[in-house]
Amino acid sequence: MSPFNDNHEEEMLRYFKLLTTGFVAALGLTCISTSVAAQALTAEEISRMLDEQAATPNPYAALLNDPDPQRSMGAMKIMMESGDPQLISLAKEFGLLSSNPRVQKEALGYYLATRPNLAVQFDLSKEDGVSSSFLNAFRATENLQQQAFTTWRIGEYDNKQQCFVWDGDDDCMFKINANGVFIEGSHIKAQLSITPEGALLGVARLGWIDNPSPMQITLLE
Repeated sequence: MSPFNDNHEEEMLRYFKLLTTGFVAALGLTCISTSVAAQALTAEEISRMLDEQAATPNPYAALLNDPDPQRSMGAMKIMMESGDPQLISLAKEFGLLSSNPRVQKEALGYYLATRPNLAVQFDLSKEDGVSSSFLNAFRATENLQQQAFTTWRIGEYDNKQQCFVWDGDDDCMFKINANGVFIEGSHIKAQLSITPEGALLGVARLGWIDNPSPMQITLLE
């Protein structure tokens, strides 16, 4: 057989291999596209899935919403004391956002018993300036609008004094009773209430600060 014919056959073989490879690749892409298209969800399917999720009640929420107030409060207490961050968050939100002031105060007490770190804010905008002694005593920072920010760590509950004490101290910090929520300390006296949004809001008398100062404590993220 002549060299010309050998070369011709080799070229034809290479061409056939390239053609076959291209066909297989194209077939693979077609299969992938078909698979993706088959997996795409329609709007109706997504709507049905959402309806199914809504129809499946959260068992913990069901416990908190028990029509028996004693069982509902008991569930909130147990979940707050569970040590599980998700259950604590669920119970805290349920209680603090309740329209019942008694439930709100119970939830606040249970939450403070977990000894959280609380984000505290003071509005000192009416002052001519903010004393460095105040900032140092409260370990606070100040912005340009004279809002002071600090974080408080809650201490244990003192049964004898019926209050939560300052962390690392025996002096009362938080008192919760029928008249409201009160904060006491060597440089602060405040009366707060729980807002419908689940925060503590009120006015404080502060050391080194001349005017009564609005304050807020964030309880819900």
